[in-house]
Amino acid sequence: MELEKRILDLIIDTLSLEDVDTENFDYDVSIFASQDKEGRGLGLDSVDALELVVCLRSEFGVKVTGEDMKTLQTVRSVADFVREHAENIQ
Repeated sequence: MELEKRILDLIIDTLSLEDVDTENFDYDVSIFASQDKEGRGLGLDSVDALELVVCLRSEFGVKVTGEDMKTLQTVRSVADFVREHAENIQ
């Protein structure tokens, strides 16, 4: 869970999101507004997705393709992707 928390904090900081309850956040809820019918996620849009890609590359050294983005829908799926593709997670 430590990586999930780190990624959630990274997204919040990078995108300057406010009013996110990080202590009770569900890592399995969609982070994108278009997929989050209940409004429990982060409400990200396509511009935010691009910033997320840049952030992941900068922070973890992972390259995210357009095809990869289709699977990166939750904080947990982003964490799983980073675990699988990052050479060194510090």
